[in-house]
Amino acid sequence: MLDISKNKIDITPDDERYSSLKILNETYAGRTLTRILISLIIIIISFSFLPWQQNIPGEGTLTALRPENRPQMIPALITGYIDEWYVQEGQFVNRGDTILKLMEIDEKFLDPEIILRTQEQVTA
Repeated sequence: MLDISKNKIDITPDDERYSSLKILNETYAGRTLTRILISLIIIIISFSFLPWQQNIPGEGTLTALRPENRPQMIPALITGYIDEWYVQEGQFVNRGDTILKLMEIDEKFLDPEIILRTQEQVTA
């Protein structure tokens, strides 16, 4: 030190009295802490390279719960799409009940003679 003061302090702490000083003076404490930290770092780095997949592969068919979300093929004379469903799955229907509403795609594709042509196909 600088030795500016004429008063000298020759007090050394008693290692036996303070347990933390005992641990610091032991040589294996620093080595043990270093080994633990290095081990933790290696484990963390190795976990970052492991594949992390949160899904389960499988085979099967997938169905939607609601019929409006399912792809439906309905043979009809007029091409179009399903605009609205009036019934739910499992619901009882009577003869003449409206099940769904079909919308045509475009009127220019609609053949005005479709009924006559269908009759010709049936008779043929």
